Amino acid sequence: MQNQKIVLILAVFLVFPSFSKAVPASWFKNIECQELTINKYVSASYKGMNAETVIKDKFYIADVRARISSLPTVGKEVVKPGPNTKRINLSFRCAEGVFETVEFIGNKIKTPSEGFLDKKNKVEVNLFRDIDALVEPDLDKRIPKVADQSIRFKGFTLIYAGEKKTPQDPKGPTIGSTSETSFSVWEKDSANQVKLVIFSGQIPPQPQAFVSGNKILYLLTYQSANKESLYDQYFEVSSKIPKR
Repeated sequence: MQNQKIVLILAVFLVFPSFSKAVPASWFKNIECQELTINKYVSASYKGMNAETVIKDKFYIADVRARISSLPTVGKEVVKPGPNTKRINLSFRCAEGVFETVEFIGNKIKTPSEGFLDKKNKVEVNLFRDIDALVEPDLDKRIPKVADQSIRFKGFTLIYAGEKKTPQDPKGPTIGSTSETSFSVWEKDSANQVKLVIFSGQIPPQPQAFVSGNKILYLLTYQSANKESLYDQYFEVSSKIPKR
C-alpha cells in the first residue's frame, strides 16, 4: 500500500510540469464588436489628447481585428517611450458592454505578452498608418474607405458614402463594368453639402476637384500625389494632381 502511494505521488509530480508551461494570450476574447474608438495622445503617459474618432462600420472593425489577430502574440523587444512618444489607444466595444483594448506606443503595437515585435512587420506598419490617418487625417495622407465615417480635416469634413457598381450590359456596347464612388464634403461651420461622384470603367477614376476656403483641392482615389496606388480601398485629398 505504501509503495502504491509513492508511485501515485510520482505520477502526479511528473505530469504537473506540462500544465505549468506559459501559453501566450490571444489578442481578443470576443468574436464580434460593434464599435471602435481611437484615441491619440501626445505622450505615452496619456497626457493631452490629440484626437479621437469613433468607427461603427462593422466590416472595417472586423478587418482591423483580423489584421491585429494575424500578428504574433509574443514580442521580444522592450520599448522605453520618451516624453514626446505618442500613444494611440484602440478600444473595441463588444457584446454585453465588454471592452477590449490594443495600443500603439510610437508606431509599434503592444502585444499580449507586453513586449513589442522585434522585426519589421508589413501588417503592423500598414495598420498603424491606416489608424493614424483615420484619427488624425491631413492632406496627402492615404486614408481607408470606411463607410459613412466622418473624416474631419482642418477646414472641412469628408464622408465616403459608398460605391455603386454596374455590370456590363449584355445588349449594349462592350465597355465593361463601371462604378460610381460617392463622397460628401462639408465646409467647417457650414451646413452646405457638396456631393462628389467619381466614375471609373474603361479609364481609371480621375481626380475630382472641390473648393475649401480659398483653396482648390483634389480628391484622389486611384493614385496619390506621390504616385502610390490608392485603388480601391483608399482615398487621399491633396492640393496637387498626380503626374501620370
